[in-house]
Amino acid sequence: IMLNPQGEIFLRYVNQMFDALECGKKDLLQNAIQQKKHIWIATTTSNLWMDLITEFSQACPQYTLSCTNLNLDKLSLGFLSAQYAFVLAAEEDIPPASAEDMESIVLFEDRPVVMVHPDHPFASRSSVDIQELTQQTLFLPMQGTAQYERFVKLFIANGVAFPNATSCSYQFYRNLVEDQMGIAFSTEHTGRNDRSNIRYIP
Repeated sequence: IMLNPQGEIFLRYVNQMFDALECGKKDLLQNAIQQKKHIWIATTTSNLWMDLITEFSQACPQYTLSCTNLNLDKLSLGFLSAQYAFVLAAEEDIPPASAEDMESIVLFEDRPVVMVHPDHPFASRSSVDIQELTQQTLFLPMQGTAQYERFVKLFIANGVAFPNATSCSYQFYRNLVEDQMGIAFSTEHTGRNDRSNIRYIP
C-alpha cells in the first residue's frame, strides 16, 4: 500500500496519538509494577545495544528491563519522560532541552560500514567509496530513525546524491543481505558483534 501525500501527513498524527497511548500504558504498567529492581530504557538504535543489554541481563539477573525504541520525531516532541532510567543514543540524537537535565557517558565510538554478503564484489575490499554505493541495490534503516538520518547526512556531507533505497527494519535488511538481494548500511559496532559470514566494509 502506498500512501498519497495527504495520507502521509495524517499518518504522522495517527502515529503520535498511538505513541502517546503507548506511553500512557507504560506509565500505568510502571505504576502497577512498583518494583525497585525494574529498569526502563529508551534507545534510538536498538540493534546497536542488543549485546550490552544481553550482557547486563546475564550479569544482573535480579533486574528486569523494559526497552523502548524511540524515533527522532518522538524525541523532538518530548517523549523522554521521567520513566526512563537510561537513554541509549548518540549525543546528537538528544534534544538540547532534554540534554541539559541529563548526564552522559560515552560507551563507544562508532562509524558507518556497508553490510555485504561474502560473495559480493565488495566483500574482499578494505573500504568502499560512497560514490560506488549509488550503483548498488541499497537497504537502509527505517526512515525517522537516528541511523537513517546519519546515513542521509553522510551522503550530503560527501556531495553525493542520495540514492533510491529501501527502508526496513534491521532484521529484515540483514536477511536481504544474507539472501544476496543487495547491500545495507550498518555500523562498525554492529559488525563486531555479528557471528555470521556477513562482511562489514568501512
